Amino acid sequence: MVRGRTASLSPARPGPVPARFLDLGTLDPHALHAAYQGLALAQGEGACPVLVWARSTAPHLCLGPSQSAGAELDLDACGQAGVAVVRRPLGGGTVLVDGDQRCVFFILPLTHTAARPAHVFGHCLAPLAAAFRAFGIGVQTVGSTDLWAGSAKIAGSGAATLGRSMVFGSSFVLRFPEALFCSLVRAASAGFRDWLREELPAAFTSWARLAPVPPDEALAGALRASVNDVLGWRLEDDQPSADEHRAMRAAEEELRSDADGEDAAAGRQITNGIKLNARTFLAESGDAAGWLRVLLRDGRIARIASDDPVAAAALGGCIGRPPREAVLTGPLARVLAPEAARRWAQRIEQCMAGAASDGGAATGPP
Repeated sequence: MVRGRTASLSPARPGPVPARFLDLGTLDPHALHAAYQGLALAQGEGACPVLVWARSTAPHLCLGPSQSAGAELDLDACGQAGVAVVRRPLGGGTVLVDGDQRCVFFILPLTHTAARPAHVFGHCLAPLAAAFRAFGIGVQTVGSTDLWAGSAKIAGSGAATLGRSMVFGSSFVLRFPEALFCSLVRAASAGFRDWLREELPAAFTSWARLAPVPPDEALAGALRASVNDVLGWRLEDDQPSADEHRAMRAAEEELRSDADGEDAAAGRQITNGIKLNARTFLAESGDAAGWLRVLLRDGRIARIASDDPVAAAALGGCIGRPPREAVLTGPLARVLAPEAARRWAQRIEQCMAGAASDGGAATGPP
């Protein structure tokens, strides 16, 4: 056991860095997110880094710290499906977590050179990518927080400073219940939900769609080997201490007191819709002129529709263009009157408010 042992974390130090591996098994949704929070808050000066491995007993929707459940989710549908809502302390957006995910959390002392927002994602995503490759799944980093397999996201991540630690969280999504997720997020219409069901499989993939799902022992072993090799750690099996268990229970009580996340400011990152991945957004807005639905991919309109028959005939000219009034007014004016073209161009730009496509080049191993 390495608990309580002081470890130098400078990469210049020869030899492996002592680190703890905590397999917490299966936890209920609140206990799962309380585990890494409590562990982080319980770490003292000179603590070793920790790698946590866990999974959830049941599907639950996990909100980022600044999200509102009422803005992001169909709470009636969540209640009918018996799906809990938990707000995690780590950054990022809405995530559906279930028993077919293997959750991974890195707890890094703030003395660690990578325990800063500018470095933690690349530092922790690298061994995750190596673990995917160990089973024949090639992944690359897209943006700063995601791993993609080909053209689809396969893993996201979030991080936050908690106590004297930086915590990074991600997961191996072995299978993903796409239909369940689509039924639980807030949707402007049945048509919006239909588009979401159609587009989500292309935007987000799972392990089972790419390769046979390995046994837990094999996957955990590959991750441990990758962490030791890539990060220079020496992971040893351990269990939470009594102090850490107390901190985990306290964190769970706090999470349960915020069961619906409604003390966050109401609003969505994508004002009228949802982010499917770093480069794909779906939104729908409505006014007296009818509804407008837009799918944005790589900063350009990939699909667009409206219930206004006159406008619908013109909207095809927007495909392949960025959702900006200055760009769209001209193509729309080929079919619509100038004032109508300007008004619809404005509507399209406003519909996609908040959708900033991450056009950064993919980095990392092929």
